[in-house]
Amino acid sequence: MSKIETKYLIIGNSTAAIAGVEGIRSLDEEGDITLISAEPEHTYSRPLIPYLLSGEIDEKRMFYRPANFYEKNRVRAILGCEVARVEDDKKFVYTAKDDAVYFEKLLIATGGATILPNVPDITSEGVFTFLTWQDSVRIKKFIQNKKVRKAVVVGAGLIGIKTMEALLALHVKVDVVELAKYALSAMLDEHAAALVHKKLAREGVTLHCNTTVLEVLSRYDVVSGVRLANGDSIDCDILIFAIGVLPNIAIVKDTAIRTDKGILVDDRMQTSVPDIYAAGDASQGYDFLLNVNRPIAIFPNAYQQGRVAGINMAGGDQAFAGGMAMNSLRVCDLPIISVGVIQPDGASCEVLSRMDETRSVYKKVVLKDNRIIGALFVNEVDRAGIYTGLIRYRLDVSEIHDQLMADNFGLITLPMDYRKYVVSGMGIEI
Repeated sequence: MSKIETKYLIIGNSTAAIAGVEGIRSLDEEGDITLISAEPEHTYSRPLIPYLLSGEIDEKRMFYRPANFYEKNRVRAILGCEVARVEDDKKFVYTAKDDAVYFEKLLIATGGATILPNVPDITSEGVFTFLTWQDSVRIKKFIQNKKVRKAVVVGAGLIGIKTMEALLALHVKVDVVELAKYALSAMLDEHAAALVHKKLAREGVTLHCNTTVLEVLSRYDVVSGVRLANGDSIDCDILIFAIGVLPNIAIVKDTAIRTDKGILVDDRMQTSVPDIYAAGDASQGYDFLLNVNRPIAIFPNAYQQGRVAGINMAGGDQAFAGGMAMNSLRVCDLPIISVGVIQPDGASCEVLSRMDETRSVYKKVVLKDNRIIGALFVNEVDRAGIYTGLIRYRLDVSEIHDQLMADNFGLITLPMDYRKYVVSGMGIEI
């Protein structure tokens, strides 16, 4: 058993953790920083994992910061080491090897934990989750060694869809199983989803919605298929659970750190325990559109929260203004951007929408009290940033209401007073 003392301790090594390092170093160039991560790799970009699996990018392009990041920022990086528990009252963290780390300030940036259902034979060979670099390596090795030709992916959210695309690139036929009534249900409505379903069908993907896996079928302890709740069975050579993630908060169990779905934080990203902060997917921060604290598992949110936490840990005074749901992706080359509230509750909201099925184009804007609170674009996304700016700055759009769905809606449509909020930067005239 070894003992380490450090001024700043960060648990995690992804976006929020790295932002925490940069936030600390913006104010404190000398204080000891120790970073502990269960994963052995140098900090990498988690959204790129599917592209590593498909072979679209190589390992060199995975890294989120330069190879000298830890040295340049004087960070003691302890990689491939799992944290077992936090003793918040004594300011100690213990690793799985029972090593002890004493801290003055702690940032918990442990990210998300994979959701794995409790079904029979889930431990069969050929059953995987897909969240980390090592998951990608194991899956690709299995596909090559077993000459996999047919896969089942459980989950049609962001992770599931990107997993499906990676498998298609490897010439694997894919069936996708989704509990909701359509794919990407957290970021689409049924009209946008219909365009996605058509695209998937054209790519040869079979989508099974409104059902889930009840049993993993195996032969000689190797996966051979799944049995679904609707009574259907699907044969497969590999099974990947990509249902999504939950805040990874196991290490704060039995501490005074308050949790709900994630670790509860204030606008300075401090938890209920002084000197202990949380950021990113493990935390439950402020959603300014919904006016609630909830997990928002997106890359920009994690970085902003981590930097705010780091600045405050180093003695600064900065607040996290709040985040909102915001996703941009391509589904088999069909571009989609979804921002804010897409499925409004109650009659107080106004919904504007336009569909062009022949071009697979869909546009939707959700308004409340003359302010845009949500926007959704399929296949025409070039002006989505303008709508996102109007949402972020909560501007009254009553003056331009009738132009919101026009084909020529753009910066020129906005009154002069709006433009300074939506566009800024050197060399840009507003």
